Order: sequence, then structure tokens, then C-alpha cells
Amino acid sequence: MPTAQTPENGFAAVLARAIRDSRLSLPQIQNQLKRQGVQLDLATLTYWRSGSALPTQDPDLKAVAALEDLLGLGVGQLSLRLPEDAISRWDPVRRASAAEQLKQTLSVLGLHLEDRHDYAFVQDTLWVSGDRMEQREHTRQLVRALCDGVDSVPIAMRQRFLGDEPPLITVGQGCELRDVVRLEEEAILCAEISLSRPLAKGELHMFDYTMDWRFSERQDDYGFTRVVRGDMRYWALVAHFAEAPSQISYYFDFANATSDGVGSANEQSQELQSWTTVEVVLRDPLPGMHSVSWDF
Repeated sequence: MPTAQTPENGFAAVLARAIRDSRLSLPQIQNQLKRQGVQLDLATLTYWRSGSALPTQDPDLKAVAALEDLLGLGVGQLSLRLPEDAISRWDPVRRASAAEQLKQTLSVLGLHLEDRHDYAFVQDTLWVSGDRMEQREHTRQLVRALCDGVDSVPIAMRQRFLGDEPPLITVGQGCELRDVVRLEEEAILCAEISLSRPLAKGELHMFDYTMDWRFSERQDDYGFTRVVRGDMRYWALVAHFAEAPSQISYYFDFANATSDGVGSANEQSQELQSWTTVEVVLRDPLPGMHSVSWDF
């Protein structure tokens, strides 16, 4: 098995987080893969999760494709984080079919592209309905141009269920909604927000938008995640509930993993006081995934 790349490749971090979110044990994952005709021993899966080794052989790459499907990840979310020599040996038919879908989402997902902007401030405000069938998310962002001519920013979101309708996106001041692309098979929605004018390098611009979600099933356990990339001065989240959740917690993932695959020293979790209004305010938040989840 090949030596692992540096942690920055992200494969182990994404896999470890997906396994945790699935609540499946490694033997359960192995058994489900076996029922699909995919052979993967527990030691190999443990090495992949910890980052001690990476898949680069043809049988391994087929197992990666099965893991993406089993763990609810989009096409390429694991495979595109592998070394270039592994990707070059990827099944040509699969690689070609995924290319067009991923082409429009790579920039939104922040993969392999040069940054043109970052955010000085982001405020997210949520409203969760009493029947837990609807959720409104209002986002206000202060964007900072890292080069001249920045006139748009991308946003991306993943639907929880494939059969659900995409959220209704409404833009506020300082922007317009340009292109919206929905990848139905992956339940991913990408949108391009056009700013009211091109920005010069270092210039700041405030804009806001709202997403209204309607779920097909009652969401008794759900959450919200904000991915922080680069330098951000503040991130604030305010969540309003019609009734207080039984449990609510904050979670931070630096997108790293230790050798045992359990997690990194940069992971943090904290139980929050359960009220009908919950606030999380961070100054200079670290890059990574900042999540708030709740259960009723």
C-alpha cells in the first residue's frame, strides 16, 4: 500500500468525517461493501481513515467509488483528493461521466482553484418551524476582494434527501442571483451571486441572501455548517426554534486526522444550552468546518 500524502490532501479527513456522520462501524461498512461485491479489509479501511495510507491501486479506486455512494458523498468527493497518479488510473468511463458534473461544482466547493476573495464577516440567522418541515437561512456576508475585478461569489449547499425540492434562493441588497446549477443525482445545488459592481483588490462589499427549505420529512435531528476558508474576522450564528431542542451542540473540524483516525487535536465539540434562541459568535474563527447540530 502506498505511503500517504501530507494531510493537506484532505482524503483522510473527509473519509473520517463521513464515517462519523454515517454512525456506521468499520465492520458494518465492510459488510455493506461486501454485499455490493466490493472487497475491502478492515486494516485497509483503518489506514485510509487515519491517513496512514492512501488508495492508488485499481481495486482500491473501485472501493473508493463504493464508499462515496455508501457514505452519501458526491461523486469525486474522495477520489479527487487522491494523488494525481491515482486519478490518472481511474476508470476512464467513470472519470469522463463525472467530469462535466464536477466541473461546475469544483469552484464552489473550493477545490484546486485560486481564491479571488475571502470574507471579513459572515452572519447566519436560522428559523426552524414548529413542525420541523421548514427552515429559513439568512446569510449576510462582508466579502473582501483579493484581486481586481471580483464581481461574483459562489455558494453551494447539499440537500439532505435526493427527493426534496431545492431551496428557494432570494437575494437582498448588494447582489443579484446569476446562475443556479442543480446536480440532482448528488443533491448538490450551486449558485453564483453577482455583486452590484466589480471590486478592486482589498475592497469590501456587503451583500445578503436567504434560502427557504421545505423538507419531505420531519427533521428531528438536523444542523447547519459554515465552512471557513482563509482569514475571517467574525462568524456569528443565531438559530431560532419554535420549541427548544432537547440537545444542541457546536462542533469544529479542522479537516485533519490523527494516526488512529479518531480525530485531531484541532477538533472541538461543546454542548450548548438548549433554548428557543441559540447564538454562537466567534472572533477570528479557524479555517475548517464550524457546525451546530440539534435533536428534538
